[in-house]
Amino acid sequence: MKAKTCFALAIAAGCATVATANPEKVTLNGYSAVPTAAINTIYYNVATGEMIRTNGNAQRQGDPIWINEVYDQCGFGEWYYYGLRNDAGGANDEWLDWGDIADNSVVDAMTFLYYTTVPDAGEDGEDGFSMVVSFFDGIDWCCNIGSGIAPYLAWDVTGIPGTASGGAAWLVTVDFADTPENIFEVGDVDGVDDSGNGLNSGGQAADTDGAGNGADFGYGFNFNHPTGAVATTGCGLVVPPEAVEPNSLGSEDVFALYTGGYTVQAGYYWFGGYDCTGGSGFNWSPWGDYYIGLYGGGEPQDPCPYPPDAVDDNVLNFFDVQQFLAWFSAQDQRADLVDDDVFNFFDVQTYLAAFSAGCP
Repeated sequence: MKAKTCFALAIAAGCATVATANPEKVTLNGYSAVPTAAINTIYYNVATGEMIRTNGNAQRQGDPIWINEVYDQCGFGEWYYYGLRNDAGGANDEWLDWGDIADNSVVDAMTFLYYTTVPDAGEDGEDGFSMVVSFFDGIDWCCNIGSGIAPYLAWDVTGIPGTASGGAAWLVTVDFADTPENIFEVGDVDGVDDSGNGLNSGGQAADTDGAGNGADFGYGFNFNHPTGAVATTGCGLVVPPEAVEPNSLGSEDVFALYTGGYTVQAGYYWFGGYDCTGGSGFNWSPWGDYYIGLYGGGEPQDPCPYPPDAVDDNVLNFFDVQQFLAWFSAQDQRADLVDDDVFNFFDVQTYLAAFSAGCP
């Protein structure tokens, strides 16, 4: 069926950060459990607009490049959620979590999980019910994150399903389906747009916390309800899988709550989850992660390959021509564009034609 879901892309003006020094963690209260058997799944294809809703496992897009999506904790088949939007109580928070990802990662699919009591008898998308998924680059919880930050990329996901009776949990897989305008880069460290469409941060430090474990990045959610709906909506609180790297294990297992569009920070929180090594029952350990998975499409896309971009800086100018002529003079195989093991006028002609045509 055709989905009512609509993905609208918004680009913010970079990441502004305010330094903090090892903020205090506060235990999160007010969370609730949901059996994993109650989770419904949605597969959404951005290219075709098709949405497939099932009660089975969500489709995956190959191996994840970054993942926090384990909700079967220590053999207990349930997951937790915290109500980020509760109309009855007036709360409408934004939250932000962060971690380390491989440098210059390109995302072409993602998964996320939410629970809601927003009424929607057909569970086919309630008008006005939406979430905003935001991405931040070059931030780390220990050193350079606080109030007044802005995402470099935000997805506005509108018309998402609510519940037919009481409450519903939804696991959503968003497949960008090789649509170049939707694929984006996260963990950018060199200022080169590997997504091919300008959807990156413009270059940040490779690892702001100095741990050498990848590029620092963040992600966040905010929910909006239809007018007049009295309901609660929240994201899944999960344990990050220790066997999968890179993720946000270690000192970064804490998340921040905000009000007013990430302008006022409510504090730093951690949710326990199960301590699998404990002797009995609920033994809390400092995990504070939300369910999300990022999936990549293989090698990063080069928005301006050679030829004609010989310098590989995504800008065509005299230096590219100069580099080609140097390779040609040295009889470097990169200058044999006709691929006949002969360096002559036809190679130069081929290069100049590519240079004249510009970047693809």
